[in-house]
Amino acid sequence: MLSNKRSFRELEGNQDNLTPNKRNPSEEREALGDIEFDNRPSTPSIHNNVEDLSISEDIQKCLDIIKKGLSEPLVYGQTWYIIPKDWIINLESKASENESIQVDKINTYSLTNGKDLLPNLSIGDQIEIIPEDVNIKFGYQGPQIKRIVVKTSDIPNTERVELYPPTFRLLALTSQKPTTSPVSEQETTFDLSIDAPLSMLLGMSIATLYPDSLVDSSNVSQRARLWRIPDTTNSPLKIDTLYYLPNTQRDLIDTSNGSLKIYEAMLEDGGTFCLEVLDKFGNWPYNDYEQSVLDQPFGKSGFLDRLESKQSSNTKMMTRSQSSQKVKTKGLVGLQNLGNTCFMNSALQCLSNTSELSVYFLSGLYSKELNPDNPLGMSGQVAESFGQLVNKLWYGSSNSVAPREFKYTLSKFAPSFAGYGQQDTQEFLAFLLDGLHEDLNRIKSKPYTEIPDWEGGTDADVAKLAKTCWDLYKQRNDSIIVDLFQGQFKSTVNCPECDRVSITFDPFMYLTLPLPIQSKWNGSVYYIPYDYNKKRLRIDLELPSNASFKLMKNKISQIVDTNSNNLWVAEEYKGNLFKSFLDDELVSEMQSGDLCFVYELPIHIPQDRHEKIDRVFETNWVMFPVYSSTFKESSSLSGEVFGKPMLIALRRSDAQNYQKVYQAIIEKYLHFTKNDEALKKINIHSKDITLRHLEAPSNSYYSYRTSDVNTGRSNNIERNSKTDLKFRASIVENILKSTLLKKNEKNPVEHIEDVNKIDDQGDLEMKQDNSLQDQSIESLYENLETERQKSLSLIKFGEALVVEWKNDLAEEVFGDDLSSTGLWEQFDVIEDPQYVQSKQTSKSPKKGITIEDCLDEFTKEEKLGEEDLWYCSKCQKHQQATKKFDLWKVPDVLVVHLKRFASSRYNRDKLDQFVDFPIEELNIDDRVGEKQVANSIKLNGGNPVEVGIENSEEDAIYDLYAIDNHYGGLGGGHYTSYARNNESGEFYHFDDSYVSKVNEENVKTKAAYLLFYRKRTTRSIGGKARIDAEEQLKIDDATSSTMTADQVVSENESL
Repeated sequence: MLSNKRSFRELEGNQDNLTPNKRNPSEEREALGDIEFDNRPSTPSIHNNVEDLSISEDIQKCLDIIKKGLSEPLVYGQTWYIIPKDWIINLESKASENESIQVDKINTYSLTNGKDLLPNLSIGDQIEIIPEDVNIKFGYQGPQIKRIVVKTSDIPNTERVELYPPTFRLLALTSQKPTTSPVSEQETTFDLSIDAPLSMLLGMSIATLYPDSLVDSSNVSQRARLWRIPDTTNSPLKIDTLYYLPNTQRDLIDTSNGSLKIYEAMLEDGGTFCLEVLDKFGNWPYNDYEQSVLDQPFGKSGFLDRLESKQSSNTKMMTRSQSSQKVKTKGLVGLQNLGNTCFMNSALQCLSNTSELSVYFLSGLYSKELNPDNPLGMSGQVAESFGQLVNKLWYGSSNSVAPREFKYTLSKFAPSFAGYGQQDTQEFLAFLLDGLHEDLNRIKSKPYTEIPDWEGGTDADVAKLAKTCWDLYKQRNDSIIVDLFQGQFKSTVNCPECDRVSITFDPFMYLTLPLPIQSKWNGSVYYIPYDYNKKRLRIDLELPSNASFKLMKNKISQIVDTNSNNLWVAEEYKGNLFKSFLDDELVSEMQSGDLCFVYELPIHIPQDRHEKIDRVFETNWVMFPVYSSTFKESSSLSGEVFGKPMLIALRRSDAQNYQKVYQAIIEKYLHFTKNDEALKKINIHSKDITLRHLEAPSNSYYSYRTSDVNTGRSNNIERNSKTDLKFRASIVENILKSTLLKKNEKNPVEHIEDVNKIDDQGDLEMKQDNSLQDQSIESLYENLETERQKSLSLIKFGEALVVEWKNDLAEEVFGDDLSSTGLWEQFDVIEDPQYVQSKQTSKSPKKGITIEDCLDEFTKEEKLGEEDLWYCSKCQKHQQATKKFDLWKVPDVLVVHLKRFASSRYNRDKLDQFVDFPIEELNIDDRVGEKQVANSIKLNGGNPVEVGIENSEEDAIYDLYAIDNHYGGLGGGHYTSYARNNESGEFYHFDDSYVSKVNEENVKTKAAYLLFYRKRTTRSIGGKARIDAEEQLKIDDATSSTMTADQVVSENESL
């Protein structure tokens, strides 16, 4: 196979007469997104002489320039340069050093494989981007990798840097007849930006494969055309190979509009294409070959085959000659996968087989109801594109169609669907139905409406309020989507204090049903009391999976009889306080194996994201963790961290007294030793006790992670070898503050210098403060008095103590083995009764889940969470009320969404349990509030119509007609659909391009995700629009049948 991947620079000489939209060479390179391997000298850095850039202040200037560049907004068409993120990190670390250094050139070799950018790189992880005006200030060691800013939507702030322009593989189509010029190469490969015009794609293809051809730039699309073909196609590509490819694998690209962008033509995924050029007679080789096959005396050229070919071009033909032929059932057309678009295809097939909706579009009635001026709509474009696609699915002659135009139209208004990543079919369906509704909204000018409050009353009053709310909604919303898909919820909220009841009614377009699976969080929590006389506990808990850490603290406080406000929850990792948890965070966000510690403190610890924790400690208290480590008898201070972190809280006045700091530390150690006397031997006034102040470097990542407090990283701290230290406490800046203060993008940490810098392994780097030498606590305290004029504390908020022990003393106090043994790991165990009961219940056999169970779960009364309080206007305060949802009015087409996906910040899960549902006679009559109230009114001799309840005699019984399936896990998998064809009455399996019949009993699987039900009724579903649409279709079919019959008779006579 001949393959030559070229950049545009190699083709510039051949492009002048090929591309209608001419660009200068630099613009062409940007369109290609090339990597430039320049042999010229590297661009100078900030200074003419790199060696002059030698002190940290100049390094900081470099960082300031880069950070300023990174903060600049993306501008469409702008050029940005890709650099390794490691280079910036290295520059930041050097900025903190106090010695002469040089600014390294930007080494980009690690980002390429020699010619292309390495795959799967992402901005902010492995790479960063800098604008052109910043790029010129630095030297390079390696290629300069530049990319342009593209935009595929008119929606603001959707610009992005195109890291990976699509790759196009072009094969020349070989024919027996001579072409315009000889083929130079059988295959070529190049990259092209999605922002480039189609004319450039055609021009580059011709210039590479037919370099000697002279094609007028004004009619390039009339002289050449492109076919999309499978990536597995080999070269040379013969014309018969192209002809006999299945329709689903051969797609002629419309290149008539040369100014159309690559992404507008839905070619942003690149792929393999075949280039066909006119021969010297002005004919398309493919058309000539197709005709030659048809002209053969047998096979495809037979009379019946020719008639079949003509009939297949118009599926509306109805003639007597067709009676002996098998007529293709309408609507059995697949949708080609454009690259992870199965989520879209499956939902579209379900809507296409919603006969009431497809009839509305096939009749053309939708064009009369378009509302292009609706500011909430999509200019009518989505409805137009959907209507065209439905026509192809029901009247098209191909076995499958490529929904490129529809996807492109949709992506203009929904950037999340613009790419080729897997999406949620339910989210797509919701967006599409809402878009169709607004595009087809019959209300041209929406009036202002105000929903009345529930003031109490009888069932009749409830019905009147529901009718009022529905009428007000219809004053602003009226479309075929409302006619078919929309119903009404009833929401009831009860105040636990004053018994006030609030009733509201809201429309819905689909019914999301939770699966009644006992979703619980089970885990062990380690409780550390502040009083060393109390026992340390391991509490085995069971909580709801959506429980917050505030709920956990409340439950623990009940078990140990303490104030929940004085509990502080943190995760321990490798003997260090890794992070803390805010009250509103979910316990389910902890991963399996995480160690959760709950510390009791003598004060209230704010763990609400709205409370200012640093303000609490800066005014009254100082809270800090204490770590334990050993050091070796050598010039190195490397040692091993042992034991567990201890948490101490002192009043600020006590924190100014070294004796009280010392006493607090000793009391904490009493938790973990059986040799109290050994602790008492330590004389804090001797020179054997030293406090060293260590400062952690600043961090630009705002990380709250402390990770490993490894004293082995403090190698640059020289110990005074003349002092035989047995016990030393070192202050490590910023540990606790970085753990307590989470990153808040709107309100960032006020003092960036107080945040830790974490390396790739998460280790905390500690460097020496040369102004402080080994000394007694008294002398150090005197120094701290002058250095901390605002705070006289020995240790302040945001710092930690690392107590380093001489080995023999540590073994005497804690035992011979210091590593994760002894009293450090001893906890009394308490099991929560719910935890015990859950373990027993899990051993019992599980019953199957039905859709009735899901409906029960949906309508179950629930107590609002502590972070989701309801404001009671009567009590005039927020209350933890109870809330209940009910179905009040149900639609003619009921879409049921089985909520299989659950996710939190760290955990994502899919529920694969089989849910049993009826194919026929889903009876929810006793669940519809409107029907229940109507029956009650009738029993009392009243008329439901008087309170706004219509069709009260109609039962809420539904039959299934479509299923949207999801196979696989979160973030991937595959979507297919089952749908009952309205003409044949049989179920079919739609799997992208492939459509096959399926037995009805096989459509119920555990992959069912969306269920489409149609109500049994004698009414015409869809209202007046449905009646008008059916009448229009009858007229169209009658007219088409007469015309096409005459045409076929004429064709037969000519044959």
